[in-house]
Amino acid sequence: MPATEQIWRPLSTMHKVFAGSAIALLAATIVMMDDEEDREWRSYQLQAEELREQKLAQELADLQSGAYTQDLQALRDAQADAEHDYQAKAEQIETLQSRLSELNGLVELLEREVKFQNAEVGVSRANRDIKVRDAAGEDQLDHDQTIFDAQQLAARNKLRELDIAKAERDAVKNELAALQADLNLTKDNLAAHQQEVERIEEQIRLLRPDALDDSGFGDWFVALKRDMKRWPIINGFNPEIKIIQDWLPDLKQQLGMARVARFDRCRSCHIHIDRFGSGNVPDFPGGSEDGGGYPNPFCSHPQPELYLTAASPHPLTDFGCTSCHEGDGSGTSFQTAEHTPSNPAQSRDWKE
Repeated sequence: MPATEQIWRPLSTMHKVFAGSAIALLAATIVMMDDEEDREWRSYQLQAEELREQKLAQELADLQSGAYTQDLQALRDAQADAEHDYQAKAEQIETLQSRLSELNGLVELLEREVKFQNAEVGVSRANRDIKVRDAAGEDQLDHDQTIFDAQQLAARNKLRELDIAKAERDAVKNELAALQADLNLTKDNLAAHQQEVERIEEQIRLLRPDALDDSGFGDWFVALKRDMKRWPIINGFNPEIKIIQDWLPDLKQQLGMARVARFDRCRSCHIHIDRFGSGNVPDFPGGSEDGGGYPNPFCSHPQPELYLTAASPHPLTDFGCTSCHEGDGSGTSFQTAEHTPSNPAQSRDWKE
């Protein structure tokens, strides 16, 4: 059959169809990505992050108000005075440091010599014992014993030199420490006074790297990098905002005809549920915003002495959430989690 140039469909039409399909596929992909980024649990986590930052900022403001600033200035003045006194003893300190350096070298040398001398003692002892074993003559035994005694005496003398050098080195160290004691004490007092503030500032930087930046490029760059990690597609590689899953393989549940391991994703929305301070005090107590509390899902769990904390009889890692609260642990939205209201008032709110 002879070849022809006839085609099944016109190429121009096929090109248009393929182009339209590609555009439609791109649009569908963008819509799906937008829907994924707008999922309920993501918005809850972002709101929880903002609430935590606000709480830390308020704690920082409370700490830095009142007597904190006055005490901080007093401690800095005390450190400046101690540094002035320390500088006044600079010549004495330099002499002691020079002597300490010499003694460190001497101790290192003597330790090496003691080790070698002990080895010589071991050799002379072995030679003597071999002669005793072989029943050598009395003159030979006396000669080897004399060598052994001389080597042992030399080892004792060398060890005594080492002990004297170490004692002198320790005395110089103690003298230097006494000269530095006031300065070190003022530094420790200042560091202890600033410790809580620095802890809170560090937490704020983790949430917002540029929050406390005066003009530094480093913090701005970290903030940009952190924001880029949250971009669509990129956030799938090492996400910060992500589903939090508690896997409980020993706490099974009935699904249909099978008993399977339980897993809960409840903390994906209830992000602050396990945040407590010292003494099991909730970081985010439940209640209304007007009353200084935090509504669900942003509050900490009530009764931490009984539930959820590692020290309680029902820790989160062993019991999860749905073993008590039921619902669907795999759900990541209000509807799919199949919540049950705790009381009639909450039921009315939920219906609204």
